[in-house]
Amino acid sequence: MTCEIKTGRVVPQVTTESLYPTVGNDTVGFVLFDQMSTSAESRVFRVGAKESLVITAFGLSGEPIVTSDTEFAFCPSVDVYRVSPVIHKMPQGEACAGPIGEPATTVIREEVKAQIDCTPWRLVCGSPMAVIALPGYYRLKLSHEELVGQVYVEAERIEQVSIPPSLIFGG
Repeated sequence: MTCEIKTGRVVPQVTTESLYPTVGNDTVGFVLFDQMSTSAESRVFRVGAKESLVITAFGLSGEPIVTSDTEFAFCPSVDVYRVSPVIHKMPQGEACAGPIGEPATTVIREEVKAQIDCTPWRLVCGSPMAVIALPGYYRLKLSHEELVGQVYVEAERIEQVSIPPSLIFGG
């Protein structure tokens, strides 16, 4: 059975590319940690004045990790740090900035764990998604080296839109 409805309006065909945009690495946004990661610290990234960054962590289990008999068990987390980078000006080429505006090579002058009223900005298994809406330079750190290569974290830039306060770090 064929059903054809004529409305006089041309409707473009929807493709999977329009529903799921990519940035060249088969993900929406950019990857901060994946199975190829070799460090518990992400690269430095920037949140601009008129944007927010949605960060999502996959693979955070609620199971405590015990690394030895002398250490306490801890629940895996991804912590947010605010950094003050030293950005070196390069006279030529694309060495000045990475593909999304952050320094390609960064020397960290200072860094501080991002928190408000002693509540750290942290992704955990019960809350694996949050939004950074405060402009500045940041980096993420895994709570323990055991998580390197086990956790997948990606971020997506969005224009300033109405975001529920419960999703915003410090909201």
